[in-house]
Amino acid sequence: MLRAAALASMSVLLVGCVGSQATRASTSPDPPVRVVIRDAAAPANNHQRARTVPPPAAPPIACAAAVACVELASRTAWLRRDDGRLLGPVHVGIGTPDHRTPAGRFHVVWKARHRVSNVYGLPMEYAVYFAAGGIAFHAGPVATPSHGCVHLPTEAAASFFAVLKPGDLVIVT
Repeated sequence: MLRAAALASMSVLLVGCVGSQATRASTSPDPPVRVVIRDAAAPANNHQRARTVPPPAAPPIACAAAVACVELASRTAWLRRDDGRLLGPVHVGIGTPDHRTPAGRFHVVWKARHRVSNVYGLPMEYAVYFAAGGIAFHAGPVATPSHGCVHLPTEAAASFFAVLKPGDLVIVT
């Protein structure tokens, strides 16, 4: 077990995720995620060891009332359908330290099936806007940091777009 002091000197780099599908119920977990843990003080090519970390099976308790939930620490999202079924976990891309994905309680404001960012000129297919500054769920590469939005695999983005309606509660923890 790593001690808290050791964790402070470690950095975690998500190397990849395999087969995330938002259409699967939470009873069928996604394959594990490969994570590389590296000592930040050591050269980048030394002292690396890989381990397999499964995604969280269920959203945090704080998300119980939400239709959509994002857990920033695990880069994971869930969606609650009208019939109560939970879709996810889905691995997502989030913002960088300079363009953070905001945490808090939000409500869906509007949706756009085909959209291009006014600021960055990038496509935002299946965009569901929920926070100030144009922050949205949308299709995008989960391995690439966003400008604050939540990138979803295309299939998951289509599901979030189909289920979420203006006024729905979104919680980002």
